[in-house]
Amino acid sequence: LECHAAVVTVDYRRAPENSVSESLEDVLKAYKWLSTQPAVTPAQLLVMADGLGAALAMSTVAELRDAAEKGQEDILPAACALISPWVDLEAPSDESLQKSEGVDYVSRRLLSFLASSYAGLLPLSDPAVSPMHLSLARFPPTLISLGQCEALLQQGMDFGAKLREHGVRVEVDEAEDQVHSFQLLAACHPACAAGILRMATFARRMSPGHMQISTAEVDALISQAAAADVFKPPDEPAPT
Repeated sequence: LECHAAVVTVDYRRAPENSVSESLEDVLKAYKWLSTQPAVTPAQLLVMADGLGAALAMSTVAELRDAAEKGQEDILPAACALISPWVDLEAPSDESLQKSEGVDYVSRRLLSFLASSYAGLLPLSDPAVSPMHLSLARFPPTLISLGQCEALLQQGMDFGAKLREHGVRVEVDEAEDQVHSFQLLAACHPACAAGILRMATFARRMSPGHMQISTAEVDALISQAAAADVFKPPDEPAPT
């Protein structure tokens, strides 16, 4: 809203009831559908996610990049914005976990439970689960927003460093005295709301003059979405 932009959220199949590959399939399908709609171009699109959702977002970007390298249409977004990204489920930073203990609401026990639920039968080191192990070449410019008091602080910094090693433009917003995904607390404290404003500023810089979409264009998208199968749940398998 701070960007005066339309926001599309994807109700994808989630773990642990569904696999990582099914989640990725749904997000890719929705992104590709959106990129083909009237008045929408990839230069207008930003991929945003927080926490474990950042792992799925980065896997989505990697799939789009790989498809473009194989000769398919390049529909990579203009940029990515990640809030407190969790992109290596195998190795959360012990140092950050120790420092944040008693401050951040994210704990070692919670991370362990969520990691096993998300990965399913895949090892935590699998790039499909932990995009820290992917090649990050040709990724779009990326903002990484972190709280100085959060359990995943060091991992977010490490991911930013790896992106830079691959030649990606990276901006790290490290918020003083803040916890994991502190923007969720925007209604409670102005410092948290300020984090959203900084992300909006990044979004406008990455896609200047292209973020706005008219009410008529939004209505047209909604009408087309209602008629498309992209947002309908997959058919249930026939009982055996």
